[in-house]
Amino acid sequence: MPHITHQPLIVIDIGNSSINCGIFQREQNSIDKEPQTVLRLDTQVDFSEQLAGWIPHTPAAWWVVSVNRPSENRLRQWVTLHRKEDSYQTLHHGELPIQIGVDLPQSVGMDRLVAAVGVNAFRPADSPAIVVDAGSAITVDLVSKAGMFLGGVILPGLSLAAKSLHQHTDQLPQIQCDLAAVIEKAKNSAIGNSQQLILSSGNHQLKADDLPTFVGKSTEQAIRGGLIWGTVGALRFLIENISRQLHPSPFVVYAGGDARYLASLVEEDPVIMPQLVLQGIALCVGHLESNEKVS
Repeated sequence: MPHITHQPLIVIDIGNSSINCGIFQREQNSIDKEPQTVLRLDTQVDFSEQLAGWIPHTPAAWWVVSVNRPSENRLRQWVTLHRKEDSYQTLHHGELPIQIGVDLPQSVGMDRLVAAVGVNAFRPADSPAIVVDAGSAITVDLVSKAGMFLGGVILPGLSLAAKSLHQHTDQLPQIQCDLAAVIEKAKNSAIGNSQQLILSSGNHQLKADDLPTFVGKSTEQAIRGGLIWGTVGALRFLIENISRQLHPSPFVVYAGGDARYLASLVEEDPVIMPQLVLQGIALCVGHLESNEKVS
């Protein structure tokens, strides 16, 4: 059981390729729903200097979920060495304020579960929810209208798929499958009156020339188009077919590092909450602290 504190809350989501960090402030014995500031670190580099320059100088309470044990060990050692007045705790399955309706609850990634906790705080009370979390892996998970995590599917993220194609074939090149660059190009380009607009991204229209081609004229184009449009098609198919089984229609939310880029290709006017996992962790901590007050 956590010790109730008025210290700032540092929540950490450790994935396979990145570490997402957020600082949540406390107001009148409650934790803010939105992070005050966020930071993204690369698990493959030394994050010490970047992390030290970001965190507050005052003592803080760290709460961590991780699917990457080596990176979590590195972070724990760093906090122990450099932040001696801070507390450091990891969330466990039994501490989450959510029912888990799958065969092996302990095997479900904590990031998926805390995202489900997060969506329960934001979805309409009478609606189920679909959570699309787009990072190194992409998960599409279902939460019932009663708030239970019901499972979902896992598929490779864009960068992981691109890397796998290169590493497990003899001649396919490594490409950068960077959706961020695609969207930024669209934002900065003028709309030509001869171009047919094919979809929207937020308030920006994307032209055919701004997106990967459906028929690649080079190996690189073929890979990029296959990865991006294959992923978009898979997400559309999954969301459509899961939704058919539900009544009322689900609240669909996109989270994770690639959320705001993928979501705009999958559907119009998507609900994008890139920090949903961090928000879910903060909600879990608030739940634990509330229980401690009652006891």
